[in-house]
Amino acid sequence: MFDSDDNPFYSRFKRLWALLPKPIQELKNHIEMSYNSGSGRGYDIPPLDNNGSNYDNWKFKVSALLRMKGLMGIARGTEKCPPQTAEDPKDQDAVTAAFDRWHAWNDEAFGEIIMTLKKEPTRKISRFEMASEVWNHLENYYQGKGQHTVAQLFVDVFKGYFVDTISMEEQLSDMHEKVHRLKDLGYDLKDPTIAMLIMVSLPESYASLKQHLYMQDENTLTMDFVIKQILLEENARGSTPHVALVGDGKGKKPIHQFQGSSNDGDAKKKNMKCHYCKRKGHIKSKYRKLKADLASDNVSDNKKGQGSRDQNAKVASTTQETLINLFMACQGKSDLADKWIIDSGATSPMTARKDWMTNYIPFDMPIFIGLGDDSVIKAIGSGSIRITMDIGKESKTYELHDVYYVPDMGANNLLSVTYMVKKGYTVDFGVNNCEIRKDGNAVGIAERKLGLWVLKGITLSPDHQSAHIATTSLHMWHKRLEHAMTWSIRKLSDQSIVTGLEITNEETTDANEHCIPCLKGKTTRNVIPKKSDVENPKRLHRVFSDVCGPFDVEGYSQCRYFVTLIDGFLHYVRVKPIRTKDEASGILTEWITRLETETGKKVNFLRTDSGGEYMGGEFQRWLKSKGIHHELTNPSTPQENGMAERLNQTILEMMRSMMFDTKLPKSFWTFAVNYSQEILNRLPTRALTEKMTPFEALYKRKPLVAHM
Repeated sequence: MFDSDDNPFYSRFKRLWALLPKPIQELKNHIEMSYNSGSGRGYDIPPLDNNGSNYDNWKFKVSALLRMKGLMGIARGTEKCPPQTAEDPKDQDAVTAAFDRWHAWNDEAFGEIIMTLKKEPTRKISRFEMASEVWNHLENYYQGKGQHTVAQLFVDVFKGYFVDTISMEEQLSDMHEKVHRLKDLGYDLKDPTIAMLIMVSLPESYASLKQHLYMQDENTLTMDFVIKQILLEENARGSTPHVALVGDGKGKKPIHQFQGSSNDGDAKKKNMKCHYCKRKGHIKSKYRKLKADLASDNVSDNKKGQGSRDQNAKVASTTQETLINLFMACQGKSDLADKWIIDSGATSPMTARKDWMTNYIPFDMPIFIGLGDDSVIKAIGSGSIRITMDIGKESKTYELHDVYYVPDMGANNLLSVTYMVKKGYTVDFGVNNCEIRKDGNAVGIAERKLGLWVLKGITLSPDHQSAHIATTSLHMWHKRLEHAMTWSIRKLSDQSIVTGLEITNEETTDANEHCIPCLKGKTTRNVIPKKSDVENPKRLHRVFSDVCGPFDVEGYSQCRYFVTLIDGFLHYVRVKPIRTKDEASGILTEWITRLETETGKKVNFLRTDSGGEYMGGEFQRWLKSKGIHHELTNPSTPQENGMAERLNQTILEMMRSMMFDTKLPKSFWTFAVNYSQEILNRLPTRALTEKMTPFEALYKRKPLVAHM
């Protein structure tokens, strides 16, 4: 009857219509409902689902509609109903008109709301007559102001975790929505808290990014900064779905939750193009003529190269993004059980050999791998694997990280070309061989066998870690071991005190003499004796401790000091950065208790200076209860605690040398200090007459240094 609400005649007619008596209100509502058709025909407002899953979207759009019609105050209850009776009889007509007008607006708002509800929400509000009652009830029920809803939101936010199978942008949006709902309910989380929640929710594949973010300054670590870094990392990795090339066929049928709607499938199918016949509507693996040609060997050489690599292969055809497409080769499984196949179609390395893996981590949710016969197998975890590659007469060992463990994969091990390219390698395919290169140098070779590229090399099991040897020059070992003395490094190699260390290109001169970082880092002012005149006849007979600091630059976790403990007999060292000196006594208590438990020996003497950090009443009482005699040095005589002072000097020299060498910011000094503890316990010392390190003297086994 009228074209739109913008029609001035219709607007005036609508106001007059609201003043009609009550008996014809039902007729009025019927006419308005016929004109507006609720909110479904004139506006794109989705009905509120029975479970309220789309409540936020529904509320936003209905609120916009009510504001446009000036009815939001009625729905919220902020615009109250005027009185029905006037105080002055002369004003009764105007009061009655205002009363009837408010009820007309209420009926209109009521209708706008209920016409966008499905059956279950409508049943919940059937007893209400006012629009504000309906609005508030739906808000309390679906958005939730109850403690249960608030608690569930907190659980979702604080215990949520991200997965690699869903885009980070989608998962970040979901977390942001939950945080926003908490804010609407009066629980406003601070920006740094949200940033930290996002960081701890990242999957293990983002471990390097998490470490980078943890080192950021507190002022830099905002939610926007963290989200930006995550999205940049995801973009750098690329959004290509996981693909594999070789597998076994021991799968189950795909799970329906990974399948799209039939309409979407039909649309996708129409846009698919067959790379064999160049027509749309199907894909190459489903083209019957291709299979017939393969069976009769009528395919040209060019199309064979584009098609299957093996006549007995099953070509994967699953198109769901959450599945890993798998190309399955069936020949020569027994010959390839211990070999790696170079896979140009895969994006992740994978194997069924869990016994090869170290640092294995099970997935919280399995990654589904689709086979060509529409069956599915699962990757249930990932780990690291070491492979020794043969290049002519030489061999080098490399470690693969994030290798998928797929139990049903059979006797196939895939090495992904995409994975290697992301790691900085190049893969060159020739006629009969394939070369893997890094910085122009060949690091691996694969030969063509049974129509597949098989890597030349062997896989090292965790039991053969001793076979993992790092070979480099003495000068490089000098730098890798935090500028330790070269005589001690030679001793490690010559006397086989540790495993995994091999020195090549032996220099005729001492690396210490021309090491500028050593000259800068090891320059001293006062001389502390290298050898103490105090007798230490057995393990833990006497231990020495000192606190070094404060440093001008705060380290990680606002540390300004570090505390040390050294056994006078074994020279086994413990070092830990601390914020304030009063933390030292608690750390010493923990260390001494741990050492006594590990060795079965008791500490007899503790020698320290007279600093207040060691003189606290609680610490003194603990020493007396343990029967430990506390030896205190005289003021201004650090030589009496020479072993601890010399240890401080050694740690500072190593720390400064490493900082000068790496050119890292000064705030990284805490990491260098922690690293020096591991180095000192793995270096030979004059205190031990036998050919061993403090680590071996304490734990009765040789330490491994190849990872350093």
